[in-house]
Amino acid sequence: MRHRKANIKLGRKASHRKAMFRNMTTSLLAAGSITTTIHKGKVLKGLVDRLVTLARKNTPSSFVRARKLFASHKAAMAFFKNVLTENWFPGRTSGCVFMTPLGPRAGDAATMVKLSLAMAPPEDKAAKKRKDAPKERDRAARVAASQAKLKEESPVAAPRDFRTEPQPAQEPPAAPTESSAEPLESSAAPTESSAEPLEPSAEPTESSAEPPESAAAPDAEDPDAPVTPESGEEPKGE
Repeated sequence: MRHRKANIKLGRKASHRKAMFRNMTTSLLAAGSITTTIHKGKVLKGLVDRLVTLARKNTPSSFVRARKLFASHKAAMAFFKNVLTENWFPGRTSGCVFMTPLGPRAGDAATMVKLSLAMAPPEDKAAKKRKDAPKERDRAARVAASQAKLKEESPVAAPRDFRTEPQPAQEPPAAPTESSAEPLESSAAPTESSAEPLEPSAEPTESSAEPPESAAAPDAEDPDAPVTPESGEEPKGE
């Protein structure tokens, strides 16, 4: 809520603030434009709009009230004359001052603005719309013609509405046939090679079947050598 925010004090007392705005108002209306800070400019815009309203009333009481916002009586008289006879601010009840930002000020970086009087009448938006109406109609006609041409060159099928189209009748499910009832046979019968056991790859060779011979063969029998009895037999008597 903006309670107690009606007036901007600007760090000054009331007497100092009133004197400052009187001087600024007189300078703006005399020179046509001044440069100041953004906060002072916002207050000054409202004061000028109030002065324009009082000058258009052109009554003794309105002049007395407006005189308090000028630095001199001569400046107040000149302003009333310009508004009434020179037709200052035609067609405007407010927005009589334009505020243009200028950027920060060197030193304290305060935002500076340029205030200038709006002498030109405001732009009539209704007249501008009436003036631009034929252009808008021509543009709409061109767009419609281009869209029709595109449709002729590449016709597009109209979208189907499945909600209104009749749905095809569903056929009853088919009864199971004999071929489907029989179990599936094996894809391939076992072959002879797969049923018979595998034969040995090679017969045993002679070298592998016979036992290995001793490294050295026994000597031949000597006829003169005595015969030794075999184990378990008794020697015969002579």
